[in-house]
Parts: sequence; structure tokens; C-alpha cells
Amino acid sequence: MADLLFKIGDFVVFINFLSLLFFVKGKVKDDSVLWSLTVLCILNGLMHGWGYFLKSKFDVYDQEFMRHLWYLSFSAFYVLGAAFLLLIHKYMNVVAGTFSKVLSASFVVVTLLTVIRHLTLVVFNLDISLVKYMYSFGIPTVNLLVVICSVFVTIRLILSKRSL
Repeated sequence: MADLLFKIGDFVVFINFLSLLFFVKGKVKDDSVLWSLTVLCILNGLMHGWGYFLKSKFDVYDQEFMRHLWYLSFSAFYVLGAAFLLLIHKYMNVVAGTFSKVLSASFVVVTLLTVIRHLTLVVFNLDISLVKYMYSFGIPTVNLLVVICSVFVTIRLILSKRSL
């Protein structure tokens, strides 16, 4: 299952990067979407690389330590991503659009799923099936929904620009 989730992650990173590339190439003037896609691509790339790195170290280091590191680091990535998205909009004096708000909400949802999984599995040593499935399927689902949103927003803005 882990390999499938990493393949989905490869797809998510690639498609989000393509959305940013087409958005920039299309010369669309929507700073909120531009900053949101940029933060999304940077965060996706960093987390995906970090995930592959951690996966390669699970057999090398103490598994308990690696589980803590896995869940806490990904939670931190998402919290920092949401904070950075908010700060960049504020610093650049850009009003956060719908896509930015959806992206921030997705970061919060994934953070909550990760923290709940960490608490139940690693801290309290409870392998609750519902939490396991919510985590295992919830995060890829949220990531795929964000991909759909990023593609939809990019296409919509490029097409609306061309019709003007």
C-alpha cells in the first residue's frame, strides 16, 4: 500500500507542477492563485522528497523514533505551509481567493488526520482501524481533490483570459 501511496504522490507533485507551469505560461493575472500554486508546488516537492528519505531510513533507525519523526514532520510541513500561504498573501498585499482558502483548508484537514493518527498509533499505541483508514485514504483523497482544484482553476483562468 505504501508504494501505491508514493506513486499517487508522484502524480500529485507532477500535476500540481504542470498546473503552475501552465498558469505562468498562460500569463494569467491572479496573484492569489499564483502564490497558492507556488506554495503548493514547493510544499509538495519538499514533502515528497522528505517522504522518500524517511521511507529509506525506516530500517536503519529505531522504528518508534521514525514514526514520531514521520507524523510530526509532516504535520509541521502542513502547518508551515498554511502559515506561509497566509503570510505571503498578507505580505504581498493580495486578497486570498477561493483556491487559496480551499488549499489552506486542505492543509488543516491533512494536519488533523496526521495528528490523530500519530496520537492513536504512536503515542497511545492503539491501532484503531477507523483512524488507520481515515489516514490511509483521507490524505491521498485530499491531495487528489487539491490536484483537481488546481487543474480546474488553472484551466478556467486561462480560458477566461482567452475569451476576453
